[in-house]
Amino acid sequence: MHHGKLRGDKLHLGWLLKELVSDGSLVQADGNSIAAKQCNKEEALMHPLHIIAAKQCCHAKTQQPFNLEDLCQWLAAKAGLDFAPIDPLKINVPAVTAEISFAYAQRYGILCIEVNAHDLGVATKQTFVRTCIESLEQTSQKSCDR
Repeated sequence: MHHGKLRGDKLHLGWLLKELVSDGSLVQADGNSIAAKQCNKEEALMHPLHIIAAKQCCHAKTQQPFNLEDLCQWLAAKAGLDFAPIDPLKINVPAVTAEISFAYAQRYGILCIEVNAHDLGVATKQTFVRTCIESLEQTSQKSCDR
């Protein structure tokens, strides 16, 4: 992981582009092109990975267009986290909402996707912001799989 990316930092488009280029996944010209374009109002509300996927640049090595799932897997690996595709139909909504309120989840950009007697499975849109996860572990007395 890039040493300038601290635990509490939120994801930024520029940092993601720089890391994709340094990993050899994105050619510099594509990274520069994405970074140089002004975000419209809709893009300003999007997660930075959505913006990159929407530009449909190709992977530098495979020449295949990036899709959102590929980018999420790349970021999870970079952060040392597991990647879990989310199937809304498989989430036990009453169980997960009993552990994490909607307001808390929305505020911190997290989603509880699984719960059992000892663990919470939590998805996050801010991969490097872990303080809310640590707080959840303390209040729930459960370990959070991230």
